Amino acid sequence: MAIHIKDIISNFISSKNKSTEIYNKINKALKEILDEETQKYITIDGVKEREVFFLAESSLALYNFNLVKKELLERIRESLTQIEKIKISVK
Repeated sequence: MAIHIKDIISNFISSKNKSTEIYNKINKALKEILDEETQKYITIDGVKEREVFFLAESSLALYNFNLVKKELLERIRESLTQIEKIKISVK
């Protein structure tokens, strides 16, 4: 049961492309909702199943993020319907 390297590479690349597409959609929503100054201090930490995790570098960025959290979730769900929650924490 030898797995061809070509198949392994193909599977890896397709999974990476899917991840990149998800991150790009989330990033686009983030840029549409947050002001430029707050964007500098917010990063996507990860996506797991139905949740998106963000990191804030300051408490002020966390506060500003929480003000638009509901709107951001709605915007993300327009393109990624499987997402149910977004969570943020301070670095």
